[in-house]
Amino acid sequence: MRIELLKHRDKLIKLTKLPTEDLEELESLITENITFINEKLIPEKTIVATENLLSDIDLNDTPFVALSKHLKAKLWTGDKELTTGLQAKHFRNIITTNDLSDLLDKLERK
Repeated sequence: MRIELLKHRDKLIKLTKLPTEDLEELESLITENITFINEKLIPEKTIVATENLLSDIDLNDTPFVALSKHLKAKLWTGDKELTTGLQAKHFRNIITTNDLSDLLDKLERK
């Protein structure tokens, strides 16, 4: 995930309109309570099943989807192509950034 954040740094700066220093501080606040798991701990069987699932979507997302399957956790993504492809294959354990934003809005109204 840290590599993904770095890979998309320019896009994040553009979307958030934050100076680099502020974005780095925000990333630090967000990730400080996340436990990062080595991909090698995901069972090979899960990796192979996930590669089959993603073969016509995006194999680069294999570690993220496989981990969510292994942990039986929701996959948080803003990748519309991934979301659409997985939903078409009846993979429903996804939450998008828009979904989270809507949930936060509902909580704030209470």
